[in-house]
Parts: sequence; C-alpha cells; structure tokens
Amino acid sequence: MQKIKIVKKPWGNELWFAVTKKYAGKILVIKKGHRSSMQYHKIKEESMLLDKGLLKLDIGKKPDKLKTIIVKQGMAFHLPPKTIHRMQALKDCRLLRSQHRSCQMLSVYKTIIIELQSKKVSSVRCKVKTINGKNNERYKIRD
Repeated sequence: MQKIKIVKKPWGNELWFAVTKKYAGKILVIKKGHRSSMQYHKIKEESMLLDKGLLKLDIGKKPDKLKTIIVKQGMAFHLPPKTIHRMQALKDCRLLRSQHRSCQMLSVYKTIIIELQSKKVSSVRCKVKTINGKNNERYKIRD
C-alpha cells in the first residue's frame, strides 16, 4: 500500500494517491472563493473529474482569449499540453486528477528537489532543459 501524501496549497490541498514514472493521481480540494494560479504546461497533460462542488474554469490557448466554463459536479475535462487554465471554486470543490508525467522530466525534478532540500531551500524558480534539448517552462518547486 502506498501512503497518501498531503500537499498544502494556498487554495486548499492536494492528496497524492498514485505517483509513478508515467503518471500521477491526485485529489484536489479547493476551498470556496479560492483559485489556482493561471498556468500552462509544455509537457504535462491532465484530465480531471469534478467529484464535488461547482468550479469556474478559464481555459484557452491565448491569455487574452480565455473561455470561461462552469464545471458542475460529475463533469470531466481534459487539459492538453500548452493549454492555459485557471480554476476557481464557486463552492467547496473536490477534483480527481490524472496527469501524464514525462519519465525524463521526473528524473530531472527528483534531482533538483533533492539538491534543493539538501541546501534547505524552500522555493526557487528554475528553467529546465530536457535531454532532447527542448526547454521546459519555469516551475516553483516546494518541498
């Protein structure tokens, strides 16, 4: 049995119930009135199911042309790579999230996190270059 990891966020928390080299399974709990940062992922792909609550999802390919979708309990949505998105809880929300993980990037992230933890650094912004030479976006790494 794998232990569930709880990661506190400004908007609520994440419960990590599955973490492998290829994918991660998480439960996101977003408190009413709170929202995630506006973000996109160059590599990561996500699928989510709203298990509880009511969610406002801003989504699109360009920041000035985002579409707002109201996601109701029981609805699912998919976020392909390079899709700009932000979620806001209109009611307390619980989302089930599955995300594809690059095996290549997982190894790089683990190395960076271990190095930061050994130096007792709590957060940093960095730009990562993958083995195949493609740039990855900036990430805020927290232990």
